[in-house]
Amino acid sequence: MADDLLFVYSSPGTVDPAEFTDWYDNEHVPARLGVPGFGAVARFRPADGLAPEWLATYEIEPGTLGTAAYKALSETASEREKSIMPALAALERRVYSPISDSGAVPGAAASVLMAVSMPVPECRRRAGPAGHTPRSRPRVPAAGTDGPRQHR
Repeated sequence: MADDLLFVYSSPGTVDPAEFTDWYDNEHVPARLGVPGFGAVARFRPADGLAPEWLATYEIEPGTLGTAAYKALSETASEREKSIMPALAALERRVYSPISDSGAVPGAAASVLMAVSMPVPECRRRAGPAGHTPRSRPRVPAAGTDGPRQHR
């Protein structure tokens, strides 16, 4: 089975940005990468400057966040982590599982990962499939592929 994607959106809040970055890069991420089931990680800043200010993506094996090894991270957290985590203005985690991978080139890295977030008007949330608004532009496949990779 393909890896899931863990998206972690965060905002330092009252934590000094340099302290947040140092903690995240040198303590938080290495601890997670030591847990079986965690794979590649990448961190991003928003191109539009909107909050939250950080996005981290992790490739994880399905079920990793439910393992004893992952749960033990909170029990063995450093004093630094225990002081930073509650001070964050935002911390939202979401796990996405693949639903299709049309046209993927085996062994090739994806050229672009685009995460889109937008508010959905209440009338659209209640409308269901009949209220779905079609895209105004067709999907453009990533370079070297026949189509986009989708996650749920």
